[in-house]
Formats: sequence, structure tokens, C-alpha cells
Amino acid sequence: MANAVNNNMFLVNAPAGSGKTTFIKDKINEIVNNDKNCKILCITYTNRATDELISKINSKNVKISTIHSFVSEFLNIYFSNKNIIELYFEIYKDDILNRINNISNDEKIEIANQKYREEHDGNLSFEYLKNNTETISYNELAFNSLYYGGLSHDALLLFAEILMDKYPIIKKRLTALYKYIFIDEYQDTSANILRFFIIP
Repeated sequence: MANAVNNNMFLVNAPAGSGKTTFIKDKINEIVNNDKNCKILCITYTNRATDELISKINSKNVKISTIHSFVSEFLNIYFSNKNIIELYFEIYKDDILNRINNISNDEKIEIANQKYREEHDGNLSFEYLKNNTETISYNELAFNSLYYGGLSHDALLLFAEILMDKYPIIKKRLTALYKYIFIDEYQDTSANILRFFIIP
């Protein structure tokens, strides 16, 4: 059942297997048939859902992607910006310092730190890492690659939320790109990251 949340947003609420993805597919195809130049974004929760929708929607103006893939691709143009790199090191400063100083006395961290020093002429300090990071990125892992600016699955979405709040122009760019945004499996998506897609 589709319920109006406000004048430009609808929530399709139905049990598993009831055809929500099919509803999205049909709605997108209906829009495309009426306006072939309309730009549409469809966010899915899994690669399987992405592949299923891609196979059933034939339009170069429809972007279908998982949340992580889309957010990574969309924000990529900002990831080499000095202010964004500065923000990364501001957010993760404590975590980086704790790892450099091996606060937890973890043997694996000590070995990794020693290896890093060997590869960088003995250098391993917060300022050295900061000055030698040319870009941050989505590392597609469950943990951050702190010394290399690598954002984990969860960290990517958190970082996207912080960027959106700090730089509203990013959200305006998203608004300018797409006339419609569909989010499949809404219930499995973090409420925080949904704010990234919900355009006021």
C-alpha cells in the first residue's frame, strides 16, 4: 500500500514477497514511458536487487545502485578536496592517535605500525599521515583503513551524513541531478543516511 508522507514523498508499506520491488519497477517504467528524458535514481539494499531492477528497466536515464556504491560514486569528486581530507582527520584524529600509540597493546597493531614505518622511512605520526593523504575513499571493508583515508561500510554512510550537514551544496547537487528518487527496502536502511536522499 502506498501512503503519502507529504506532497512529494510516498511510502510503500507491505509485507515481504508482496511485490514492492515490482511496484518500483513498474512505477519507474511508467515514468520513463511518459518522459524519456526524466532522470531517476533508484537505491537498493543488495546487489541482487540492483541486478534484478537493471534487468527490468531499460533506460540510460535511470541510475540503479546500492546505497554504498552510489554514495561512494557520488561523493568521489569531493574526496580529494583539502577541506574534506581535513574533515576526515578531524573526525578520526583520536582513533588514528590511539592506533599510532597502540593504546590497546595489540600485537597485530604493533606489527602493522612497524611495517608502515619501514615503508615510510620511519615516519608514522598524525601530521605525517595527514600531509601524505591525497584522497580518502570507500575501502569496501568492515573496518576503516585509518592510515590511508579508507572509509568502511558504516563509516562511508556516517561521513556522507556529516558532509551533507556541513556542506548543503552537496544535497543541492543531488536535487539537481534527479527528478525522482526511489529507495527499495527502505526498512533496512539507516534513518540517518535516508536524510541524504530525502529532499525537503
